[in-house]
Amino acid sequence: MTAILLFQTLLCIGLLAVSLINLRFLKSIARREIPEDELPLISVCIPARNEAANIAACVRSLLHQDYPRYEILVLDDCSEDLTGRIVREIAEENPRVRLIQGRELPPGWVGKSHACHQLGQQAQGDYVFFTDADTVFKPGCLRYCAEVAAAKQCDLLTGCPRLIGVGFWERLSVPLIGATFMWTVPLKFLEDPRFPMAAAGSGAFLFFRREAYEAIGGHEAVKGEIVEDIEINQTLKHAGFTIGAADAALYVNCRMYESLPEIWEGMTKNLLAAVRLKGPLLGLMIALFWVIMLLPWVWFVFGPSWGWPFLTATLLPLIQIFSVVLGRYVSDRLVSRNDLLASLLMPLSCLFVTAIALRSWSRGILRQPTPWRGRNYAVWKDQKGELKGEDEAAR
Repeated sequence: MTAILLFQTLLCIGLLAVSLINLRFLKSIARREIPEDELPLISVCIPARNEAANIAACVRSLLHQDYPRYEILVLDDCSEDLTGRIVREIAEENPRVRLIQGRELPPGWVGKSHACHQLGQQAQGDYVFFTDADTVFKPGCLRYCAEVAAAKQCDLLTGCPRLIGVGFWERLSVPLIGATFMWTVPLKFLEDPRFPMAAAGSGAFLFFRREAYEAIGGHEAVKGEIVEDIEINQTLKHAGFTIGAADAALYVNCRMYESLPEIWEGMTKNLLAAVRLKGPLLGLMIALFWVIMLLPWVWFVFGPSWGWPFLTATLLPLIQIFSVVLGRYVSDRLVSRNDLLASLLMPLSCLFVTAIALRSWSRGILRQPTPWRGRNYAVWKDQKGELKGEDEAAR
């Protein structure tokens, strides 16, 4: 048993080390100042479906950028609420904003990819910046993107925005997205073309060089993927283009979910597609969460009553708990907020995410569609091994 706990301790320390290395990497990101007359035109593209509660704050925050050359394109993706009307009223006040009425979803497409595809066709910028309607931007964001992209000479700049968790279930689950990113994705590998599988990012922060975006076919290349942001990152990198990591949390806030049902459906969708329905990979992810977030507490609480020696019952579990809580603190500083209670409740977070992962797994096994934004998607593999993303409601 001691050998198992030693391995578990080394794993927890390793994840902490990765997060600290990533922290140092992000803090050392350089910017290259660009003369005002050489600043590139940036097209900010926002797909919006039933986003009446968020879209005004998003667009108005973009209107306060300290950057002279940009346009804001909002695509109303057949919304059933007042999304289009709200954007139209803002556009009437500011010609920088343009509302695009989205077309009906064709077979074989997932809604967000189709919306982004239409936005990409309308964008005029040297850079095409895709983001989400539930984001809010600080004034220096566009200048930061242009200067970091120029310094890195990359084809795509991406990163994880600051994830806002307000309610209890949000605080339990949403920060784990950022923590998992910080624990498991060495950002140096993300930028290294020798590691094509190290491609990750957020759909709320995809800053493409236009030529590279068009060269891979834009979002049409991932038209059937329900988690299109990861796929388009990997497509770009496999095509030989470069990715740069940005400290997106400096300038972008994002509240992904606002209720328990949204958390459940949103994370079920993401886990289902992100692991390609490979049972062993999903099982490995669940096992990792248990090893680092749940079992250390089990050993610490029950080990002494089982007659374990001090090393295995107390010392090693304490090192594991300290490493994971500190790693969570590091990731919270970058992509969430410092939340001591949520950090101490990580065993409960682990059980909650496990339940969501098992639901994702069962949907794939039972061939059940995944509902999202008023549409139902089939995101399982067919006999050829291709991932399906068709809107069942559009058939």
